[in-house]
Amino acid sequence: MGIIRRFNKASQLNAYVGTDLKHYQSGQTQYQDHINKRGNSHARSLMYIIVGNIWIEINI
Repeated sequence: MGIIRRFNKASQLNAYVGTDLKHYQSGQTQYQDHINKRGNSHARSLMYIIVGNIWIEINI
């Protein structure tokens, strides 16, 4: 990812990693939000592992 300070907002970092949410809506129908997977797949995989380990530690 390089220097994290180059991102001015958290939303920019989310977009780079690809964890920003896509929202679908058509008329009155709303669909479940999904993660936008257009970002850096390596950073997203690393974040998945980190968050998974944090979740395990919290729930022990």
